[in-house]
Amino acid sequence: SNGYKYLYLYTRHRMTVSNLRSILAKLKVDNSRILDVYFPDRQIAALLVHNAYAPVFQEQMAQKGVSLNKDFDPLNLAIIHDPAMQGLTLEERQEKARAVHKCQLLVALNIIRDPVKISAARSFRRQNWITHEDLTAVLET
Repeated sequence: SNGYKYLYLYTRHRMTVSNLRSILAKLKVDNSRILDVYFPDRQIAALLVHNAYAPVFQEQMAQKGVSLNKDFDPLNLAIIHDPAMQGLTLEERQEKARAVHKCQLLVALNIIRDPVKISAARSFRRQNWITHEDLTAVLET
């Protein structure tokens, strides 16, 4: 199926993107199929993959004994750990979580090459992760 999704891996400790990609390479994962990697929360790594590759990746991880976090929600306000944000209302913290997620998506779209970038941007828009204006801005670059 068309589109892209983030899969979430548990990590034991902080690491860099290159560390994680190195570990995945040792596990025989094709890093070229992983379009973006970031760390949305403590001990969680987010990997952007095409929907068609997701089952292959999940099977590879299951065979290697690596568990995925299938319940992680990047829009959950619980990921906002900044003490300065704790005084905000629930709605304000929810909006902050959305803004952080959207910012990461836009960073990813700046890294991903054409034509995959356009396809990913359209997929993000269909999932209501970015606005129509964001999509238009990506298509114009």
